[in-house]
Amino acid sequence: MGSNGLWWRRHLGLSVHVKDKSIEEMAAVARELDLPYLEIVAERFWNLADIGGKARWQEIKHLLHYYKLRPLVHSSYIEINMASINRHLREAAVRQIQLCVELAAYLQAEYLVVHAGNLNRNYPASFLPEARLCLQESLEWLTAQAGAARVTIALENGWNGENHPLICNGDEHAELIESVGSPTLKAFFDVGHANTFAVDLMAYLEQLQPYLAGIHLHDNSGTKDEHLPLGGGTIHKSVYKRCFDMGVPAVLEMNSLEDIGNSLAYLEENITSD
Repeated sequence: MGSNGLWWRRHLGLSVHVKDKSIEEMAAVARELDLPYLEIVAERFWNLADIGGKARWQEIKHLLHYYKLRPLVHSSYIEINMASINRHLREAAVRQIQLCVELAAYLQAEYLVVHAGNLNRNYPASFLPEARLCLQESLEWLTAQAGAARVTIALENGWNGENHPLICNGDEHAELIESVGSPTLKAFFDVGHANTFAVDLMAYLEQLQPYLAGIHLHDNSGTKDEHLPLGGGTIHKSVYKRCFDMGVPAVLEMNSLEDIGNSLAYLEENITSD
């Protein structure tokens, strides 16, 4: 990573998002590629069902130390919705994310990524203000817990899917951060998710700059969340370059090792300075 032309590699990380690979395998890949960050995802695919147990946490901590990788943590997200207007479901989601806060604290992660959640498609859009208030309430409680644990919560924007999204643009993202008003809460920008809303990605990124903790990198056709390799969709290379200019971890969230390789080749061709 010593070459000036590869300056962007100082900010690059891998997510363990590749579902047929273990955390151990992905850590070895990150080390082989000489990347500084590994994002641990607290889900069943990576032997962290219900966040596993402290023995598994210890294994991961030793692994990160062995490969000299800086830890990032992504909270549980499958079936998790801390914006649910059903109080019991919302409270269960918050309890699960609280366990992720404990994991992030144990690993001394730079931040914990959390999904904003959504309003189920069976509700009319008129319920969106209530869902946003539920999300704000959840975040206020979580940031209090995270602050005591010295963990930064990084709120990620979702994609344009079948449910009603709560964050569609930079205005809504920034407003949520400001409404909670906690120094423990920052923004996490997923460039692929944002691309599904046909927004100005550069403008969105600039709006988040004062709050930004990290970025997810993947591509798509602009109509759905495909997690294509960089250059495989409609996101322009200038957006990726601006992501690296932000000086925060930029994490490849890919579906396969081949896609990781293709994304790195794309960055080397399109981002590297002459």
